[in-house]
Amino acid sequence: MKDTVKVILLFKSPTGCLLLLGLMLVLGNGCADKPHVAAPAATPPSSRVGDRIIVIGDIDAYEPLKKVKRFKPLADYLAENLSEFGIGRGDVVIAKDIPEMAHYLDQGEIDFFFDSGFPTLAVRRLSGSQVILRRWKGGSSDYWGTYLVRRDSGIDSPEGLVGKVVAFEELYSTSGFILPAGTLIKKGFKLREVSGPDEDVSPNEIGYFFSRDEENTIELVLDGQVAAGGITNLCVGRDALAA
Repeated sequence: MKDTVKVILLFKSPTGCLLLLGLMLVLGNGCADKPHVAAPAATPPSSRVGDRIIVIGDIDAYEPLKKVKRFKPLADYLAENLSEFGIGRGDVVIAKDIPEMAHYLDQGEIDFFFDSGFPTLAVRRLSGSQVILRRWKGGSSDYWGTYLVRRDSGIDSPEGLVGKVVAFEELYSTSGFILPAGTLIKKGFKLREVSGPDEDVSPNEIGYFFSRDEENTIELVLDGQVAAGGITNLCVGRDALAA
């Protein structure tokens, strides 16, 4: 992949980009209209029995089972190691959006919520919850956002994205949407959400849509279906970024 793609923009700091918080929360409320698929492996918050269940929460409006599979081993591990405190089982509950997660935390129906910077700050703002741990991602304590393009695309700067479509991961992803999209907005570019990579965009705007997974974003770039993809640097590796 190193010989096929290149990075045209790096951004590490969320300063200014988090001003999109209000806008994203409004967009997030729109997700509430989508049917929420309850994760069968999780116990619904209303059925918790006393303090014998420790519940980990996450947000995913589209593939909740994927998040359950990711966090259930951690929930089981915590339950096993907290048995002396009366914890008998670990569960995972998936909220469909930030407001729902904030509600679960505010009502004490979820004990821990793990996520990246933006959704964590948004949920804390709505629920009054506290940040107590810093989670490493992919074995790295620090990571940042990038724009990935094909080397043969002729795109060497953000200006080359105007009139084209880019792919982002998901609405609440810090490195896969908030930082890359926020950086373009700060630079004065006009972004418009489109239905997919084939939708036409005007010559003065950048179209975007959500691929729902960083691997999907990379494939869309490699296949030439989108002009660029906003992803974390951990997906392409430090060697590729330095090329």
